[in-house]
Amino acid sequence: MNLAAHYYDEDDLDEADPIDCNVVVNHKPELSDEEKEELREKARKKVMREERQRLHSKKRKSTKKEQEDEQPNLFSS
Repeated sequence: MNLAAHYYDEDDLDEADPIDCNVVVNHKPELSDEEKEELREKARKKVMREERQRLHSKKRKSTKKEQEDEQPNLFSS
């Protein structure tokens, strides 16, 4: 408590150096059934969104390649 009061009383305190440390937690957080279902739904939506983007990018690449292959030819009728 005295250290906290000292911090607010002094005007010319320097910033402390950063501390190099690691935090270890030895227990798993307990999630309720509602939280678990919410996380499952978020993960499901994320996977669906990524797959849609992947499939759309494949379609765009294939249509672009087809357009490049079908260049007009001046010598054919």
